Amino acid sequence: GWIDGVYVGTNASATIDNARIENIDSIVAYDNARLEVSNTDIAGISDGIYARNQAQILIASSTIAGTLSDHAVAAYGNSQVTIASSTITNTLYNDAVGVYNNAVMTIASTTIDGVPDGSGIAVYGGSTYGGMLSVSSSTIKNVEDSGIYIYKATSTISNTVIKNVEDSGIYASCAT
Repeated sequence: GWIDGVYVGTNASATIDNARIENIDSIVAYDNARLEVSNTDIAGISDGIYARNQAQILIASSTIAGTLSDHAVAAYGNSQVTIASSTITNTLYNDAVGVYNNAVMTIASTTIDGVPDGSGIAVYGGSTYGGMLSVSSSTIKNVEDSGIYIYKATSTISNTVIKNVEDSGIYASCAT
């Protein structure tokens, strides 16, 4: 069965290292919290890993496989998320990585593979320009929508391979 989730709350700090996590609802950092996930395999997570309200998350040398109903990783509300040397596979019913409302997402040396219902990475700046995405030395493949979708946000993309996408490799609207 499913367990509820891991929550790192107001001004807290936590580390998940060298773990295997299965059949969990979500992993959330919020309200200025800091979370580091490293050398960890996550399988069958329902709502993914996400940062809210100025939280900071680092995901390094980890695997997220089989996200069942939401993003594998997402950043909201002025949060910062870094994904490094990791793999995200089989994200169902949403974009693999989502960035919203002035959040910052940095992705390096990471593979996103298998997104049958969304984009590999989607950045939504909101009603005003906001949000920032940096992707380097990564691969995004086997995606139903765009490899990278950017709306009202700033992005830097370098040394990144995007292949086997149904829509655009990179789609940018009102973006820099």
